[in-house]
Amino acid sequence: VVVEPPMTSLEAGRRLIRINADGVIDPDWTITVAPSSAFSDVRLLPDGRTILTGHFTGIRGIPARLLAWLHPDGKVDSTAIPFLGAFVQGWQSSGPWVGSTAVMGDGGLLVQGQFVVRTLGDPPQSWTNLVRLRADGSVNPALVSLPNVSWASRLTECPDGSVLLWNGRDCFRFRDDGSLDLEFLPRPSGYQ
Repeated sequence: VVVEPPMTSLEAGRRLIRINADGVIDPDWTITVAPSSAFSDVRLLPDGRTILTGHFTGIRGIPARLLAWLHPDGKVDSTAIPFLGAFVQGWQSSGPWVGSTAVMGDGGLLVQGQFVVRTLGDPPQSWTNLVRLRADGSVNPALVSLPNVSWASRLTECPDGSVLLWNGRDCFRFRDDGSLDLEFLPRPSGYQ
């Protein structure tokens, strides 16, 4: 289990700790970031790595903006570079941050938060608040840009490998390959 304990006035930054199955804190697995940083999601991957998301620029002295993959020993996976080949910016004064992630069937991620991601390819593409990343962290341009994906949207992994995105008004389903399921358009009861 990975947790963020309360900060004390003596600490120099926010931190995460890992508690082993026997209830003892793992002394070799502590992640600290600057006090102005924040963690928003911690996700364990099937391969044993952990994904950290939030508002930060580095983990353990290694550059990692908004998203970091950690090996089981807590060291940063420097082979997975988030948003490789893309420019990421915030659209509010607080800057960009990543809220939640969902693991896709191909090992890639759907990433939700408050950001605009732009690639400089031909043609250039952009995504607001939702982007798909490959397992190595590079942007997967196959994701359809959706309207009304807000910072408050949430991603939920389903048992069949699909992912639901709820934006407060609409619900979208992505198949396990990351494609948008156009036949899935549920509406809450009484919603017009």
